[in-house]
Parts: sequence; C-alpha cells; structure tokens
Amino acid sequence: MQLGYQVWSMPIGIFVVNENRQMIYHHIGVVCAAILGAFSTFGFRYWLPFFFGVFEISSIPLAIMNTFNDHPIARKNYPICNHISRISFVISFLYIRVYMWLPVGPLYMRNDFFLFLSTEFGTTKIFVLIQWMFGVYLGYLQLYWAVLVLGLTLKTVKHVILGKLGLLGNEQQHVKKKEM
Repeated sequence: MQLGYQVWSMPIGIFVVNENRQMIYHHIGVVCAAILGAFSTFGFRYWLPFFFGVFEISSIPLAIMNTFNDHPIARKNYPICNHISRISFVISFLYIRVYMWLPVGPLYMRNDFFLFLSTEFGTTKIFVLIQWMFGVYLGYLQLYWAVLVLGLTLKTVKHVILGKLGLLGNEQQHVKKKEM
C-alpha cells in the first residue's frame, strides 16, 4: 500500500501541489525502501511493519492538521479539534519518528550496509547501495523535521505563555484581540 501511495505522490507532488525537492526525494527514498522490502528474498520484509505501519501512525494527525490548514473555516469552527490534531501530531511524530526510530533506523541501515558488503557486484549491490543512501537521507530528514517541529512547538508555547502573562508586545496583543 505504501509503495503505491508513494509512487502516486511523486507526480502529484511535482505537477499538482508543487512539493519541494526534499519531499520528492523523500517519496523516492520510501519507494526504494518499499521495493526492497516487498520484492527482496533476503529478509528485509522484517522491517516493513515498523517503517510502513507504526511509522505512518503519525501521518494520521498530520493529515487532520493539514485539513484544518487547508480549510480556515473548519479551523475557526472547530478550534479544539484543530488544537488536538496539532498536539497529537507533535507527540506522535516525536515519539514514533524520533524516539522509536533512533534504536531501529541505524540497525536497518547497518543491515543494509552489511548486505551491500556481502553481495557480488551487480544490480543487487547497486540497488542496496542506493537504498542505503536513501536510508541515511530519510533518517537525517526525520531528525531535521523533528528540529522544525520542536522549534515551532516551542515558539507556540512561548507565545501562549507570554500572552497569558500579558508580556506580548502591544502590536501582538492587538492582533490577538482582533482575532477573538
């Protein structure tokens, strides 16, 4: 399922929603991982439930959050649901894609690299090398996104706390009152 979704995401990302290069490489890397897991006969299917099952749980609150971003009226009418989707995304992303990934991701890449070292030169070796490079890229991409998520979360928390304490600048307080 993930293979089909990611293959579909590439042309849609390029031609319809104009995704950045980072996301297109993400889709390509996930396609390589899905192909290796789905079609290999040397044990990489073992990792599929984690990377294409557990890992994608954090995509559910992300999709809900994106729906609210795309529909401002819904965001205005259902602010609690919007807020819950944001909090659940932050928690699930950091827990699953960082905390749970940190011990598992490097093991996957290590096994991929050992497979690269132990295979004869040919299409398998080249494919496994490409897979390993995308694995490293996707791992660092998750950590990069985690830094962005944490930064935005801390900025939001700081803004809320300063607002509650009445310490926001006059201009920001005026904008906040105007939104109410």
